[in-house]
Amino acid sequence: MSISLLNTSYGTGSGTSFSFSHNAPSGTNLIVAFLCTRGSGAYITSQTCKWMDSPGGSSFTFLSYKDHSTTFYLTVSLFYIFPVNTGTNNITLSWSTTANAIAGAFSMSGADTPDVTSIQSTGGTGTPMQRDISSAAGDLVLAGISMEGNTDDTLTPVSGVTESWNQKSTNVFGAGGYIAGASPTATIGWNIGNRACFLAVNVPATPPPDSPFLPRINFM
Repeated sequence: MSISLLNTSYGTGSGTSFSFSHNAPSGTNLIVAFLCTRGSGAYITSQTCKWMDSPGGSSFTFLSYKDHSTTFYLTVSLFYIFPVNTGTNNITLSWSTTANAIAGAFSMSGADTPDVTSIQSTGGTGTPMQRDISSAAGDLVLAGISMEGNTDDTLTPVSGVTESWNQKSTNVFGAGGYIAGASPTATIGWNIGNRACFLAVNVPATPPPDSPFLPRINFM
């Protein structure tokens, strides 16, 4: 079996929360979301993500986080929700301290939960900023990146990567993209023009059902 990517969307905001609309078409069983931020004098913490399919919403699972490890307050966070109540709803994100933010989400079918053991991250200025992610045919490798944003800075995906969004929120770029899984690894990343931090994960395809049991027949 293999994963089908059904929809992507994104939004930008500032402060300590914002929402954006996302469509999870019929058949969606997993949504993966990335939050890219640049804090105002501090790194964000206590980040949460909700799928507003009811008045109180359904919480995403927080999976991982990467910061730039210096005083530039860049972060990228990773969330998922599985299974999914399909339809068009807001995704609402919140965090601890004032920041400019970009977030995006992927809806897919035929997916298992993201493989936490495949997660890789980095931060710095070396370009390209990329990683080889353990995967297999039929899987989908996803990544998000936050980059310090000046007017003349550029952020472009490396060869083979399909970029789903690339937006700027005042002083930070945020982008998300994907590449089909391959054995033993698939390479995903961006060519960066400034300080950045990056986070990637493999999403395995749903395992095929076991072969049906065939009773043993003895012929006399």
